[in-house]
Amino acid sequence: MRAMRILWGGLIAVSLALGGDAGSVPRARRAGAAPATPAAVEVEVATVVPSAAGMIVLLKTKVGEKYLPIWVGEAEALAISLRLAHQQYPRPLTHDLLQTILSTLDAHVVRVTVVDLRDATFFGQIDLRSGRREHHLDARTSDSIAIALGSGAPIFVAQRVLDAAGLDRETLERDGYQGTPVPLDVRHTL
Repeated sequence: MRAMRILWGGLIAVSLALGGDAGSVPRARRAGAAPATPAAVEVEVATVVPSAAGMIVLLKTKVGEKYLPIWVGEAEALAISLRLAHQQYPRPLTHDLLQTILSTLDAHVVRVTVVDLRDATFFGQIDLRSGRREHHLDARTSDSIAIALGSGAPIFVAQRVLDAAGLDRETLERDGYQGTPVPLDVRHTL
């Protein structure tokens, strides 16, 4: 399975190299700076599933049948799964705390975007609004997804990321992902 993951990472890198500029997202942006606004496609979280290589969040385009599998940690998978099921952990998880802080500061999440893919790592961005100010924050993709689900904000994926790493439904059902079939009929799993 590890060999398949390495192979997939290599294929993504080659695809990005052949496709031209993969784009760049600065590690940190100052508040109020204009975001990198790549052409993006709106997605939704189709499911969270375990695989041989760890937990996968499967994003699906709202229009069409393109899927983007993203490996996440178990804590993030739990947070995302709970939010999909509209359930809460008995005590606030980190994402719950962050949303309470945002609310207390009268800030709200406008949208989150998977903005880049470099070295087999997805990069996320959270766009916030507080009064008249906008803030564009570099964030882990898994955290971005959990925050978006908790706040009801839309989720987007840069078109170049979807082109490089997206799968069609037939490929996903036939080959699975990393040797683990993804059950598309399962809406939410822990």
